[in-house]
Amino acid sequence: MPQLSTENCGFILHLLIVPAIILYIAWIIVPAETLAEWDITYYPPKCWSIYIPTSLLCAFVTILFTSAVVNAFISPKLDSVDTIWDEYSRPYQSFPQMAAEK
Repeated sequence: MPQLSTENCGFILHLLIVPAIILYIAWIIVPAETLAEWDITYYPPKCWSIYIPTSLLCAFVTILFTSAVVNAFISPKLDSVDTIWDEYSRPYQSFPQMAAEK
């Protein structure tokens, strides 16, 4: 099976999201009587039309805040040596031009 590229995933997401948004807006706008005339009888209450976007907005803000807090906690302090050296850094003595200057 071929690997899905970012472009293909974005296109598939577009194909799924656009009809969902159209159905959501139609569900909000079309009156219940018209839906009953079309034999659509099973749908959520209209109060959920406010609950869904509010929940998504709260989740988005919570994710942004949480990721900022987690990033602040896992980052080393500014006066820490870890901001300069890590496990991939070479020690000072391994630089040939600097070792020759000593």
